[in-house]
Amino acid sequence: TAGLLTGSAMGAMAGVVPAVLTFGLSIPMGAALGGGAGLCLGAVSGSAVGWLGGGYVGFTRRERLHSSLGGAKARAANIAFLVKDKASSSAMYVKTRLAADRGGTD
Repeated sequence: TAGLLTGSAMGAMAGVVPAVLTFGLSIPMGAALGGGAGLCLGAVSGSAVGWLGGGYVGFTRRERLHSSLGGAKARAANIAFLVKDKASSSAMYVKTRLAADRGGTD
């Protein structure tokens, strides 16, 4: 948004010079063109800085990230086991209750 606002302001200022010849239409056209250019340049520069910064942090802390990922995998496997166990015992409970309500044992 900063690139859009800055580009629009710069484009409007640049459009003031030929405004006499274009009956003032160069001001909004300059603002639109400058805003579009500022938006594009801001998006490109912000993406590049984020990509480089994230890559640097990921590279410098790769051992720590790798060990954290191993711990997260272990916790996820443990939770999956607990959920599976709970679902199995719940299914057995429901099956037993239905059998008892029908008067049977199976």
